[in-house]
Amino acid sequence: TLPLSKKDFIAKIDALLTGLAERGPLYLIFHDPTSDIKDLSILQIPAVKDVKYNFPASGTPVTTGVYCIDTRKMFSGLEGIKEAKGLSRICRILGLRDFSHFHNAGNDAEYTFQCFLSMASGTQIDAQREERWPTRLGDLPPNVKREYARESRPEDDSDWEDPSQPF
Repeated sequence: TLPLSKKDFIAKIDALLTGLAERGPLYLIFHDPTSDIKDLSILQIPAVKDVKYNFPASGTPVTTGVYCIDTRKMFSGLEGIKEAKGLSRICRILGLRDFSHFHNAGNDAEYTFQCFLSMASGTQIDAQREERWPTRLGDLPPNVKREYARESRPEDDSDWEDPSQPF
């Protein structure tokens, strides 16, 4: 533990992010970045002043900039459903193992990164969707429940949503 004044904290975080961004594009990976980016903006961290939420067109080389990646939106795109899901539920659906004690900054950061790796290291999104859920045919009507075989409720999961309820 290193006690820091607010001023020193801001300087350290800015130096870290600025140093990383000077080497090339910096990708900040969040699960719903709204409050994180807001907090960094309130602290007036210059490195995130011009954070971008959209990537350049496919094939355009990215050499500089700070980009925000939202695993919640990535999963919605992968799943093909415009409904945001909590981190713990996405971990279960993706079949990630060894996760517990959500709502702890270090754990949530690790789980968010594991979700990102799981989705980003797969094939193209449509092929990945078919590989992960081969029996799902397109969008189901809203009154039909969607269930995933890998889901089960961890004892310490306060984000758990009852999978028997329609989404």
